[in-house]
Amino acid sequence: MGNISASAELGQASRRIVIALVYVGYGLVAFTVASEKFDHLVLPSIQTLVIGILAWLGVWLISRMSRHWRWGQAPDAMLDEREIAVRLRAYYLSYVLFNSIVFLSLIALSFVTDLKIMTEIGYSQISAVLWGVFLVGWTLPSAILAWIDRAVSDE
Repeated sequence: MGNISASAELGQASRRIVIALVYVGYGLVAFTVASEKFDHLVLPSIQTLVIGILAWLGVWLISRMSRHWRWGQAPDAMLDEREIAVRLRAYYLSYVLFNSIVFLSLIALSFVTDLKIMTEIGYSQISAVLWGVFLVGWTLPSAILAWIDRAVSDE
């Protein structure tokens, strides 16, 4: 039984800042693109490329917290009991959070449609949502691990 460690690991506060920047930053850019404010300046396909690159950048940034990225994917034999317990908690939290986000998004979309806040859903909106689902679905378990884990140096 080994335990996955990393040299030059980010502290808990730094990890939380990176995670917040990735998710909030993507949300702001995706909201701006989906609002169609730039459709007259930039082609929707270029906007989609930009938000796709930002989603991949978010995945890359969160995966740079390599211990937590590997920890989320490692076989049980490579982890100690505490790491397994924390990983199971992170998986549970990510499952609940992801399903809650999808459920609340569907409710919000229903209200947006009923109240005629948005009259047309186009390529930009669909692409912003799809890239966002990709970003969150790919990174959420590792991001939660990085968020809740307290390294020995933090204690």
